[in-house]
Amino acid sequence: MRTIVLLSLMGALSMPGGLTAQTVSTLEAGRRIRVSVRRIGSDLLVRKVGSLLAVRRDSLFLKEAGTNDSTVVALTQVSRIEVSRGRRGHTLQGMGIGLLAGAGFGALIGYASGDDEAGFLSFSAGDKAVLGGMGGGILGTLIGAIGGSARTDSWVDVPVRRVNIGLLPTRSRGAGLGVTVTF
Repeated sequence: MRTIVLLSLMGALSMPGGLTAQTVSTLEAGRRIRVSVRRIGSDLLVRKVGSLLAVRRDSLFLKEAGTNDSTVVALTQVSRIEVSRGRRGHTLQGMGIGLLAGAGFGALIGYASGDDEAGFLSFSAGDKAVLGGMGGGILGTLIGAIGGSARTDSWVDVPVRRVNIGLLPTRSRGAGLGVTVTF
């Protein structure tokens, strides 16, 4: 019995890449995902975005966004997987930022223009700052609403933990069991 277990373990460990376990079971076909992949022989990361077609034991099948091409990604090369929670706009945030920026800039310009000379229609620097702040705030709010309405993805990380088990040569011409855990 011991020999059968040992031979089974050695057979599994002699497969290319050893045994690899990753927690990608939360991925479902059709979901929009973003995968960070290490290029072979380099530390450079490449991001791929698209729809998940399928998950296999050692790879992901991805239809990249903007193309009709499908890509196979080896799980051993994946350093990060993110799932889109959906696309949403940031209109209110854009309006708030536009309001503050426009009001501040308008007030600064109005105040910097100084006091008018006395006449029928003359304003002090303070009056101009208030009017400039109101006008700039309105304009900034409109521009911020337009800019903030662009829809972007909201991403959630999917844990990618790897456990690699393999046979390693030892100094005494034997073989040893090696375990690598990557988080």
